[in-house]
Amino acid sequence: MRGLPRPIIKLAEVGETSGALGQMLARAGEREEADALQKITRLSRLLGPLLIMALGAMIGLIMGGVLIALTDIGSIAGS
Repeated sequence: MRGLPRPIIKLAEVGETSGALGQMLARAGEREEADALQKITRLSRLLGPLLIMALGAMIGLIMGGVLIALTDIGSIAGS
């Protein structure tokens, strides 16, 4: 089982000894929120173009299958 990140534990220890536990925990929460938002932003910048490329490839495969089927039907009808 994974516990709290080390920086949060350190901030809580400092806050406890100085008597400002609430402020330190608020600061730790803000720091963790900023880190999470940064990770989400990085992931979305990477995932957006990858999803567009995957969607384009799927549409291309579907269109290729439809065109091959139409060509086969045309060649059968023409003979």
